[in-house]
Amino acid sequence: MRRLIGLAFLFAMNSPACALEVGDVIWLSSHGVSLTVTETRRVNRETVMMAARQMESNAAEYCERYEQLSTESAKWKACVKENTSDKPTTVTVNCRTHTIILTGGIGGSGSYRPGDPGAPWVSVANPHWIMQGDDVYKTACNR
Repeated sequence: MRRLIGLAFLFAMNSPACALEVGDVIWLSSHGVSLTVTETRRVNRETVMMAARQMESNAAEYCERYEQLSTESAKWKACVKENTSDKPTTVTVNCRTHTIILTGGIGGSGSYRPGDPGAPWVSVANPHWIMQGDDVYKTACNR
């Protein structure tokens, strides 16, 4: 029994935990709408998969900060409605290959890899598409 507990402890210590939790807000763009994590799971030792959506609170913050609209104005309400989505974006983070894959949601689907240190992550298929992946990668991979 002690061996079994010891093995379980060793496995848990060598298996990186995901620090992202449901309700966390993630940023994939410094100028865009943030996403709220609605589901998270570890696929295997090196891969974390999460679902995230642009909720009303994310859109409201974006419309105030980036669009500089007054809260409760007609333009602000239209902006919030336009930037809220029920369709989740699936974010898959592979800690070993340093890759973030986006699927579904609003635009930006594809595979992204880190650019130069401190620079945005770059799409593998289209080098003109970029995203801010450092925080999501570091949090998902506990680095």
